[in-house]
Amino acid sequence: PGQYEAVTKGTAQYMPDLATELMSEKGQRKIAEALRQLQGRTDFKGQSQLPFKDPSDLMFSEKGNFFHYLGQTPGSGAYQGEINSDYTRFLVEVDDES
Repeated sequence: PGQYEAVTKGTAQYMPDLATELMSEKGQRKIAEALRQLQGRTDFKGQSQLPFKDPSDLMFSEKGNFFHYLGQTPGSGAYQGEINSDYTRFLVEVDDES
């Protein structure tokens, strides 16, 4: 409950200009770069969880979420487990266009 607040409160918006930008070659390259930086991180925490952020967790903006690996727990330190590399399948087509 409440996970998708913008949807439940009716403030979510479809932004056709943003969708077009993300589908463009430049947009696809930016998405690919974000995937490379995330390096398989699939989970994220919001600002209220900053006290539990590990230095190895990734943040794109100081006002945004931080990203960590599935299985990381507060105080566990840098992730030592297996990293899911499924995200790399999305990079092949973008890399081939370089």
